[in-house]
Amino acid sequence: MSYRQFETPNLSDLSEVDRISLLEGGGDLGVLALRAVSDDGDHVDLTLDPLGRSIRLVWIADGRRLVDVYREGATRFDVSQEPGSAVLRVAVEYDDAAGLLEVGIGSEVSVKDRLMFN
Repeated sequence: MSYRQFETPNLSDLSEVDRISLLEGGGDLGVLALRAVSDDGDHVDLTLDPLGRSIRLVWIADGRRLVDVYREGATRFDVSQEPGSAVLRVAVEYDDAAGLLEVGIGSEVSVKDRLMFN
């Protein structure tokens, strides 16, 4: 499989989406850290490493970690604004699999993770 760049939106595009804020100190060079907060107070932290083509998603509810997902092979990250919510999508590709991690943040948080083997 050939190398594919991890495509991410511009920071200015991300700052225009309601519910999403940039976190200080993503850590390593080029790493981007985001936080999205739902109406019920849950929050999702998403860390993107375009150079390493990896992401980490952590969903916190009532101070407890409900979901902690790490993925390598990320190829695309995009965000869309929908009425009352934001949707974050991360596409991944491996030699023998491809998938999509989709997070909706509105009145509550929803996470869908699909991974299909070729």
